[in-house]
Amino acid sequence: MKFRFVVFLFLLAIDGSATKRQCLSDCTVSGLMGMPLVVPDGLCKTARGTNCEVTVRVRYHQKSYSVTFDTSYVKSYSRFIYILPSYYLSYTATYSCSSDDSCALSFAKTKVLDLSNRTYDFISIVSELRPLLEERRQAGDSLNCYDGTCLTGLCEIEYDTKSNSLRKRVCNREASIVRVSAFDSGSYATLDIECNRTNCNSPNTMAQVKRILHAYNLTDANGRINRAQNGIGSAFMIGGLMLFSYLINKTVL
Repeated sequence: MKFRFVVFLFLLAIDGSATKRQCLSDCTVSGLMGMPLVVPDGLCKTARGTNCEVTVRVRYHQKSYSVTFDTSYVKSYSRFIYILPSYYLSYTATYSCSSDDSCALSFAKTKVLDLSNRTYDFISIVSELRPLLEERRQAGDSLNCYDGTCLTGLCEIEYDTKSNSLRKRVCNREASIVRVSAFDSGSYATLDIECNRTNCNSPNTMAQVKRILHAYNLTDANGRINRAQNGIGSAFMIGGLMLFSYLINKTVL
């Protein structure tokens, strides 16, 4: 019975569910790149939550950012890059935490400055991606993808950038927007391409897209967004295991 109680305490320490935080919630703050994040008094509500969550999105083609506050049941940190060859580039970071009531706000202030200082040449990026992925097509024309013909939709290829393996290569009949996106949550990381050129979901196209993203410092050479969050997760787990070991030893002794 005593051992079960120790395990219960350990789990509470790991997920932070024992303490509810008073979080900023139900509001979005917008600004221009280079401007620090300032939350106007009275704009945001406050809500009690297991974790405070914030989503920071920078739109480089507009030179603007938006920050949305909310609550979450789990701790997380993920990044998402979204590119439209037609003229769009955004970088989104979503973070949830429970260290204190203002942890999400502190993260957002730092992340806004960090992403604002990244000088991505988005005009050159989309200019290099466009001829690989997009072409003018007549309505009703079939599309020859790498593995077959696509009567409707777009060719798609998705690559697992954590395990360095192909996840899927298909005709996505529901897709309608030519795009490139990269996602990384630490445990799950992908690079996805949807395109409307002949054979555009080929291994060669994926390799060229990786080269472009890496050349402009959006990803590493494998197409993965930087892996800084893995260190956070590792440190957290090591700390948790040390606490667990300490509690077990105290119980035994």
